[in-house]
Amino acid sequence: MKKKWLYLIIIGLLSLNFYTLIKLNRLKTYVDNLVYQVDYSDNILRNEINAIYSNVDEKLKKQGSILDSHQLTLGQLNVEAVTVPITLRITPKEASETLKASLQLDNKIITMKKEGTSFSVTFDAYVLDKPEMKVVLENNGVQKIETFEEHIDLRNKYFLEISGGIEGSSSYGSDTFQHRGTISLYFSYTEYNSPKKITVIKEVNENIISQNTEEASYHNSIPLNEKYKLSKGDKLDIYAIVEDQYGFNYKYKLLNYEVDSNGNPIPGNHEFPEKRVVEIRDKSGKIIYEPKNDFIK
Repeated sequence: MKKKWLYLIIIGLLSLNFYTLIKLNRLKTYVDNLVYQVDYSDNILRNEINAIYSNVDEKLKKQGSILDSHQLTLGQLNVEAVTVPITLRITPKEASETLKASLQLDNKIITMKKEGTSFSVTFDAYVLDKPEMKVVLENNGVQKIETFEEHIDLRNKYFLEISGGIEGSSSYGSDTFQHRGTISLYFSYTEYNSPKKITVIKEVNENIISQNTEEASYHNSIPLNEKYKLSKGDKLDIYAIVEDQYGFNYKYKLLNYEVDSNGNPIPGNHEFPEKRVVEIRDKSGKIIYEPKNDFIK
Protein backbone atom coordinates (compact mmCIF):
# COMPACT_ATOMS: atom_id res chain seq x y z
CA MET A 1 0.00 0.00 0.00
CA LYS A 2 2.81 2.38 0.95
CA LYS A 3 4.63 1.58 -2.28
CA LYS A 4 1.45 2.37 -4.25
CA TRP A 5 1.17 5.79 -2.58
CA LEU A 6 4.89 6.37 -3.15
CA TYR A 7 4.49 5.61 -6.86
CA LEU A 8 1.50 7.96 -7.03
CA ILE A 9 3.49 10.74 -5.32
CA ILE A 10 6.43 10.22 -7.69
CA ILE A 11 4.10 10.26 -10.68
CA GLY A 12 2.47 13.41 -9.36
CA LEU A 13 5.82 15.12 -8.84
CA LEU A 14 6.97 14.14 -12.32
CA SER A 15 3.76 15.47 -13.79
CA LEU A 16 4.17 18.69 -11.86
CA ASN A 17 7.77 19.04 -13.06
CA PHE A 18 6.69 18.38 -16.63
CA TYR A 19 3.88 20.94 -16.33
CA THR A 20 6.36 23.45 -14.81
CA LEU A 21 8.83 22.89 -17.67
CA ILE A 22 6.09 23.52 -20.21
CA LYS A 23 5.10 26.72 -18.43
CA LEU A 24 8.73 27.87 -18.22
CA ASN A 25 9.28 27.11 -21.87
CA ARG A 26 6.20 29.10 -22.81
CA LEU A 27 7.34 31.95 -20.58
CA LYS A 28 10.79 31.89 -22.19
CA THR A 29 9.22 31.95 -25.65
CA TYR A 30 7.02 34.86 -24.60
CA VAL A 31 10.01 36.80 -23.21
CA ASP A 32 12.11 36.04 -26.30
CA ASN A 33 9.30 37.28 -28.55
CA LEU A 34 8.92 40.38 -26.40
CA VAL A 35 12.66 41.13 -26.62
CA TYR A 36 12.56 40.57 -30.38
CA GLN A 37 9.61 42.95 -30.73
CA VAL A 38 11.40 45.60 -28.65
CA ASP A 39 14.58 45.22 -30.73
CA TYR A 40 12.56 45.29 -33.94
CA SER A 41 10.70 48.44 -32.87
CA ASP A 42 13.98 50.02 -31.77
CA ASN A 43 15.57 49.29 -35.17
CA ILE A 44 12.57 50.75 -36.98
CA LEU A 45 12.77 53.88 -34.82
CA ARG A 46 16.52 54.22 -35.43
CA ASN A 47 16.03 53.83 -39.19
CA GLU A 48 13.25 56.42 -39.19
CA ILE A 49 15.44 58.88 -37.25
CA ASN A 50 18.38 58.28 -39.59
CA ALA A 51 16.09 58.77 -42.59
CA ILE A 52 14.84 62.06 -41.13
CA TYR A 53 18.40 63.30 -40.55
CA SER A 54 19.38 62.19 -44.05
CA ASN A 55 16.39 63.91 -45.65
CA VAL A 56 17.00 67.12 -43.69
CA ASP A 57 20.70 67.08 -44.64
CA GLU A 58 19.83 66.48 -48.28
CA LYS A 59 17.26 69.28 -48.30
CA LEU A 60 19.70 71.70 -46.67
CA LYS A 61 22.33 70.88 -49.27
CA LYS A 62 19.82 71.31 -52.08
CA GLN A 63 18.58 74.57 -50.58
CA GLY A 64 22.12 75.96 -50.48
CA SER A 65 22.98 74.65 -53.96
CA ILE A 66 23.05 76.83 -57.07
CA LEU A 67 21.82 73.82 -59.05
CA ASP A 68 18.31 72.45 -59.24
CA SER A 69 19.66 69.08 -60.43
CA HIS A 70 22.70 67.37 -61.91
CA GLN A 71 23.35 64.02 -63.57
CA LEU A 72 26.49 62.08 -64.45
CA THR A 73 26.45 59.46 -67.22
CA LEU A 74 29.39 57.10 -67.82
CA GLY A 75 30.29 55.86 -71.29
CA GLN A 76 32.28 52.93 -72.66
CA LEU A 77 35.85 52.37 -71.46
CA ASN A 78 38.57 53.22 -73.96
CA VAL A 79 40.92 50.30 -73.32
CA GLU A 80 43.90 51.81 -75.16
CA ALA A 81 43.74 55.20 -73.41
CA VAL A 82 42.29 53.77 -70.16
CA THR A 83 39.74 56.60 -70.13
CA VAL A 84 35.97 56.85 -69.81
CA PRO A 85 33.78 59.53 -71.42
CA ILE A 86 31.63 61.23 -68.77
CA THR A 87 28.65 63.43 -69.56
CA LEU A 88 27.63 65.98 -66.94
CA ARG A 89 24.21 67.60 -67.29
CA ILE A 90 23.13 70.39 -64.92
CA THR A 91 20.01 72.50 -64.46
CA PRO A 92 20.70 75.73 -62.56
CA LYS A 93 18.09 77.24 -60.26
CA GLU A 94 18.68 80.52 -62.02
CA ALA A 95 17.32 80.84 -65.55
CA SER A 96 18.56 83.62 -67.81
CA GLU A 97 19.44 84.14 -71.46
CA THR A 98 22.79 85.60 -70.43
CA LEU A 99 23.67 82.76 -68.06
CA LYS A 100 26.83 80.82 -68.94
CA ALA A 101 28.20 77.63 -67.38
CA SER A 102 31.61 75.99 -67.35
CA LEU A 103 33.14 72.95 -65.71
CA GLN A 104 36.37 73.25 -63.75
CA LEU A 105 37.98 69.83 -63.86
CA ASP A 106 40.95 69.96 -61.51
CA ASN A 107 42.81 72.92 -63.10
CA LYS A 108 41.14 72.68 -66.51
CA ILE A 109 38.18 74.87 -67.57
CA ILE A 110 35.65 73.42 -70.07
CA THR A 111 32.77 75.47 -71.49
CA MET A 112 29.39 73.77 -71.14
CA LYS A 113 26.81 73.66 -73.93
CA LYS A 114 23.49 75.34 -73.25
CA GLU A 115 20.37 73.23 -73.88
CA GLY A 116 17.27 75.22 -72.98
CA THR A 117 17.51 75.86 -69.24
CA SER A 118 20.15 73.15 -68.82
CA PHE A 119 23.84 72.80 -69.66
CA SER A 120 25.89 69.74 -70.58
CA VAL A 121 29.48 68.74 -71.27
CA THR A 122 31.28 65.50 -72.11
CA PHE A 123 34.88 64.92 -71.09
CA ASP A 124 37.32 62.02 -70.89
CA ALA A 125 38.51 60.95 -67.43
CA TYR A 126 41.45 58.67 -66.72
CA VAL A 127 40.13 55.61 -64.87
CA LEU A 128 42.77 55.69 -62.15
CA ASP A 129 42.18 59.38 -61.37
CA LYS A 130 39.63 60.87 -59.00
CA PRO A 131 38.90 64.22 -60.67
CA GLU A 132 37.60 67.11 -58.60
CA MET A 133 34.75 68.93 -60.31
CA LYS A 134 33.40 72.45 -59.88
CA VAL A 135 30.57 74.09 -61.80
CA VAL A 136 30.96 77.80 -62.47
CA LEU A 137 27.87 79.83 -63.37
CA GLU A 138 28.41 83.33 -64.74
CA ASN A 139 25.77 85.95 -65.39
CA ASN A 140 26.70 89.52 -66.33
CA GLY A 141 30.16 89.18 -64.80
CA VAL A 142 28.92 87.65 -61.52
CA GLN A 143 30.20 84.16 -60.80
CA LYS A 144 28.74 81.45 -58.59
CA ILE A 145 30.71 78.28 -57.93
CA GLU A 146 29.59 74.88 -56.68
CA THR A 147 31.99 72.09 -55.78
CA PHE A 148 30.85 68.48 -56.10
CA GLU A 149 31.63 66.84 -52.77
CA GLU A 150 31.59 63.34 -54.20
CA HIS A 151 34.56 62.28 -56.32
CA ILE A 152 34.05 60.05 -59.34
CA ASP A 153 35.62 56.76 -58.25
CA LEU A 154 36.08 55.20 -61.66
CA ARG A 155 38.66 52.70 -60.47
CA ASN A 156 36.14 50.78 -58.35
CA LYS A 157 33.68 50.80 -61.24
CA TYR A 158 35.97 49.66 -64.05
CA PHE A 159 38.74 47.77 -62.21
CA LEU A 160 38.45 44.57 -60.20
CA GLU A 161 38.66 44.31 -56.43
CA ILE A 162 40.60 41.16 -55.43
CA SER A 163 40.90 39.61 -51.98
CA GLY A 164 41.93 36.32 -50.40
CA GLY A 165 45.19 34.44 -50.04
CA ILE A 166 46.80 31.13 -49.14
CA GLU A 167 45.13 28.93 -46.53
CA GLY A 168 46.75 25.92 -44.86
CA SER A 169 50.06 25.04 -43.22
CA SER A 170 53.69 25.25 -44.24
CA SER A 171 57.03 23.87 -43.07
CA TYR A 172 60.72 24.20 -43.89
CA GLY A 173 63.53 21.72 -43.30
CA SER A 174 66.37 19.97 -45.13
CA ASP A 175 66.45 22.75 -47.74
CA THR A 176 62.81 22.05 -48.59
CA PHE A 177 59.77 24.29 -48.20
CA GLN A 178 56.40 22.56 -48.25
CA HIS A 179 52.94 24.08 -48.27
CA ARG A 180 49.68 22.16 -47.83
CA GLY A 181 46.44 24.00 -48.41
CA THR A 182 44.59 26.06 -50.99
CA ILE A 183 44.73 29.42 -52.71
CA SER A 184 41.37 31.15 -52.19
CA LEU A 185 40.71 34.23 -54.31
CA TYR A 186 37.56 36.36 -54.31
CA PHE A 187 36.50 38.90 -56.94
CA SER A 188 33.97 41.69 -56.82
CA TYR A 189 31.88 41.82 -59.96
CA THR A 190 30.87 45.30 -61.08
CA GLU A 191 28.41 46.58 -63.63
CA TYR A 192 31.33 47.38 -65.92
CA ASN A 193 33.86 44.57 -65.41
CA SER A 194 34.41 40.93 -64.43
CA PRO A 195 37.39 38.51 -64.16
CA LYS A 196 38.09 36.08 -66.98
CA LYS A 197 41.07 33.92 -66.04
CA ILE A 198 43.68 33.37 -63.33
CA THR A 199 47.27 32.24 -63.74
CA VAL A 200 49.08 31.18 -60.55
CA ILE A 201 52.85 31.54 -60.92
CA LYS A 202 55.60 30.20 -58.64
CA GLU A 203 59.09 31.63 -58.90
CA VAL A 204 62.40 30.82 -57.21
CA ASN A 205 64.92 33.64 -57.48
CA GLU A 206 62.67 35.29 -60.12
CA ASN A 207 62.76 32.18 -62.33
CA ILE A 208 59.37 30.62 -63.07
CA ILE A 209 59.26 27.01 -61.90
CA SER A 210 55.54 26.36 -62.51
CA GLN A 211 52.32 28.06 -63.56
CA ASN A 212 48.75 27.00 -64.15
CA THR A 213 45.76 28.82 -65.62
CA GLU A 214 42.03 28.42 -65.04
CA GLU A 215 38.81 30.32 -65.67
CA ALA A 216 37.86 32.85 -63.02
CA SER A 217 34.60 32.93 -61.10
CA TYR A 218 33.37 34.84 -58.06
CA HIS A 219 35.48 32.55 -55.86
CA ASN A 220 38.35 30.37 -57.04
CA SER A 221 39.81 27.68 -54.79
CA ILE A 222 43.08 26.29 -56.12
CA PRO A 223 44.80 23.32 -54.38
CA LEU A 224 48.36 23.98 -53.20
CA ASN A 225 50.31 20.92 -52.07
CA GLU A 226 53.86 21.24 -53.31
CA LYS A 227 57.49 21.07 -52.22
CA TYR A 228 60.14 23.58 -53.23
CA LYS A 229 63.90 23.15 -52.99
CA LEU A 230 65.27 26.27 -51.29
CA SER A 231 68.96 26.56 -50.50
CA LYS A 232 70.91 29.36 -48.82
CA GLY A 233 69.88 32.79 -50.12
CA ASP A 234 66.96 31.47 -52.18
CA LYS A 235 63.64 33.28 -52.45
CA LEU A 236 60.22 31.81 -53.30
CA ASP A 237 57.43 34.00 -54.69
CA ILE A 238 53.87 32.90 -55.41
CA TYR A 239 51.48 35.31 -57.10
CA ALA A 240 48.40 35.33 -59.30
CA ILE A 241 47.93 37.14 -62.59
CA VAL A 242 44.24 37.92 -63.03
CA GLU A 243 42.94 38.98 -66.44
CA ASP A 244 39.67 40.93 -66.69
CA GLN A 245 37.24 41.32 -69.58
CA TYR A 246 39.21 44.29 -70.98
CA GLY A 247 42.51 42.39 -71.08
CA PHE A 248 44.05 44.23 -68.10
CA ASN A 249 46.29 42.02 -65.96
CA TYR A 250 46.46 42.37 -62.17
CA LYS A 251 49.48 41.00 -60.29
CA TYR A 252 48.30 39.81 -56.87
CA LYS A 253 51.01 38.81 -54.38
CA LEU A 254 50.29 35.68 -52.32
CA LEU A 255 53.52 34.44 -50.74
CA ASN A 256 57.08 35.61 -50.21
CA TYR A 257 59.47 33.14 -48.52
CA GLU A 258 63.19 33.77 -48.17
CA VAL A 259 66.11 31.79 -46.76
CA ASP A 260 69.14 33.72 -45.48
CA SER A 261 72.82 33.02 -46.22
CA ASN A 262 72.96 30.60 -43.28
CA GLY A 263 70.07 28.50 -44.58
CA ASN A 264 67.51 29.82 -42.06
CA PRO A 265 64.10 31.27 -42.95
CA ILE A 266 64.03 35.06 -42.62
CA PRO A 267 61.60 35.85 -39.75
CA GLY A 268 58.46 37.79 -40.56
CA ASN A 269 58.90 37.41 -44.29
CA HIS A 270 56.97 34.20 -44.89
CA GLU A 271 53.93 35.86 -46.35
CA PHE A 272 53.41 39.08 -48.21
CA PRO A 273 52.43 41.58 -45.49
CA GLU A 274 49.48 42.94 -47.44
CA LYS A 275 47.96 40.55 -49.92
CA ARG A 276 46.99 43.03 -52.59
CA VAL A 277 47.39 44.06 -56.20
CA VAL A 278 50.97 45.25 -56.65
CA GLU A 279 50.62 46.26 -60.29
CA ILE A 280 48.17 46.45 -63.20
CA ARG A 281 49.30 46.14 -66.82
CA ASP A 282 47.43 46.94 -70.01
CA LYS A 283 47.22 44.68 -73.05
CA SER A 284 50.60 45.81 -74.33
CA GLY A 285 52.29 44.97 -71.02
CA LYS A 286 52.70 48.58 -69.93
CA ILE A 287 52.34 49.13 -66.17
CA ILE A 288 49.47 51.57 -65.54
CA TYR A 289 49.27 51.16 -61.76
CA GLU A 290 51.73 50.52 -58.94
CA PRO A 291 51.10 51.34 -55.27
CA LYS A 292 54.55 52.87 -54.74
CA ASN A 293 53.98 55.34 -57.60
CA ASP A 294 50.24 55.64 -56.99
CA PHE A 295 49.01 56.24 -60.54
CA ILE A 296 51.18 55.86 -63.63
CA LYS A 297 50.03 57.39 -66.91
